[in-house]
Amino acid sequence: MRNALRAEGRARRRAVAGAERSVAEERLVGHLGSLALAANACVGVYVSDDGEPSLDALVSVLRGRGHRVALPVPTAGSDDFTMEFRPWLEADELVAGRFGIPCPPARASIVPGVVLVPLVRFDATGNRMGRGAGFYDRWLSRHDANAIGTAFECQRAGALEAQPHDVAMQAIVTELGIRFIRPTGMP
Repeated sequence: MRNALRAEGRARRRAVAGAERSVAEERLVGHLGSLALAANACVGVYVSDDGEPSLDALVSVLRGRGHRVALPVPTAGSDDFTMEFRPWLEADELVAGRFGIPCPPARASIVPGVVLVPLVRFDATGNRMGRGAGFYDRWLSRHDANAIGTAFECQRAGALEAQPHDVAMQAIVTELGIRFIRPTGMP
């Protein structure tokens, strides 16, 4: 059942294309940009893949406001599907890391106060499905960060059954707006 829901969510987000995708991403980024972040906050973002909404425009906005940006990096050689975040400087040339994921150059890891999590499916209570390996769930369970899911509205599910290891989102942002699920203080 979960695999079918996951496949459907991935197909739905890949189906958002052309002008529809451009408008949806612009709106999503606009909503994310409206979040009140403390000065110099560090925000964990991602480089979009497999139809995930692009956050490229948001990265420019964040840097322009003096925020630090970090990218997730799967821990090399790890069999337990863990990751860390590394600062992503404007001058950085990204390199292919584990699984071919674009990563900043090797440097000390950082713990973002806000992490934008790409979703495959989500529901109104903040439950989410990712790709299935649990990278974000493991990281979020070990760090005190505000978890904000990003997706297109077409990826919403009626209700998702949470697994014991799943970390629910504090907010979910789509092209239609921000849904605050759990009280949170943005760093």
